[in-house]
Amino acid sequence: MAVLLAIAVTIVACEAGPSSRTFGGVFPAHGAFPVMPAVLTDETGLVMDVTFDVGAPGLQGAPGVEGDSGISLVPADPNAVQIWWLGGACDRRTDVRLRSATPGGMILSGRTERDQAACRAVGIRRSMVLHFGGPVDLSRIGAESFE
Repeated sequence: MAVLLAIAVTIVACEAGPSSRTFGGVFPAHGAFPVMPAVLTDETGLVMDVTFDVGAPGLQGAPGVEGDSGISLVPADPNAVQIWWLGGACDRRTDVRLRSATPGGMILSGRTERDQAACRAVGIRRSMVLHFGGPVDLSRIGAESFE
């Protein structure tokens, strides 16, 4: 069963690039659970780099960081946004896509493939940090998730 995660993101950016870039990586192992491949496809051309992590280490204690999913500025880097969601031990791969929407806006959506076989129901917080070429205005970010 695939789980879909979508976060509608509106970011103020200086310029939108026409090129599409793909960032591949892995989420680190979490205890007895192995690394998990992940890909971010940036269709806006605005993402400079992506960091894949388990947990939300850069956001510990930051305002508004609670719940099973969300998006926040990274306190130490105004050019970075961190998204997080509660994944699990059954996760096998995550694909995230960033595309342009309304003027000045972007849509961030994702799909996690899960193992259909029986596995232990263990929640694992996954997070990605998207590094942009300029400051991000968090007040223009909206979020929406669905399955």
